[in-house]
Amino acid sequence: ERDRLVASLGQKNCLILRNHGLLTVGRTVAEALYYMYNLNKACEIQVNVLGTSTKPILPSPEICEHTARQFEEPTFYNQEVARIWEANRRLLDRLDTSYRQ
Repeated sequence: ERDRLVASLGQKNCLILRNHGLLTVGRTVAEALYYMYNLNKACEIQVNVLGTSTKPILPSPEICEHTARQFEEPTFYNQEVARIWEANRRLLDRLDTSYRQ
């Protein structure tokens, strides 16, 4: 099973497993969490949009390309990974600190 997952991922960091959910990997736990957070959010948004009876308003291809380039900038990317990691650590600290032991 592991070999099939590795082959399916290829050089990507995110995988949607039919009937099993989401899988993300990264160079660090924080990076894997970053991918999971964003992939999960994208799926939630898509399900909500598909649940409406209206046609979605999509951004232009130029806006999509510009946004993708922003996420590829190392400074922005590293700040986003750190921001999401710290936010989730604060949430976990509020819920239960036993993970620290």
